[in-house]
Amino acid sequence: MTSARPPRSGEEVATRSRRTTALLVTGLLACGVLVFADHLALATAAAIATLGLLFALGLVDGRLRAVLWAIVLVASAVIADVLWWVGWAPFDRSEQYEAIGQTPFVVIVLPVLMVVVAAGVAVRAILRRGVLRSGDRGARERT
Repeated sequence: MTSARPPRSGEEVATRSRRTTALLVTGLLACGVLVFADHLALATAAAIATLGLLFALGLVDGRLRAVLWAIVLVASAVIADVLWWVGWAPFDRSEQYEAIGQTPFVVIVLPVLMVVVAAGVAVRAILRRGVLRSGDRGARERT
């Protein structure tokens, strides 16, 4: 049985990977800002999406240096702090606690976020090894 698609060139695969990474990073920046919203439901959904996007970035990139993408969340925290300072309603930081900037806390938690990306890289490596090993078995069986 043959595939309807012609085989992809290495350049086409690399371009698709770069587009996917750009989309994931854009989503990460947006979700990273929304994590600091004053609305609990929005912030919770954004936090879950942020962790998923970090894992996906590691999975798509597949290289350990992908952990550097977690630094995008520092930029997100700075943007959220600016939105709070200008008084935009979703970032209004309720009167129930003393409102302070969030950027220092993100910098402190950054290594934990990098571990989430590294987990995605590790899963990709495991999957790649499993596919290579199963491909080797198939080649041995055919001979």
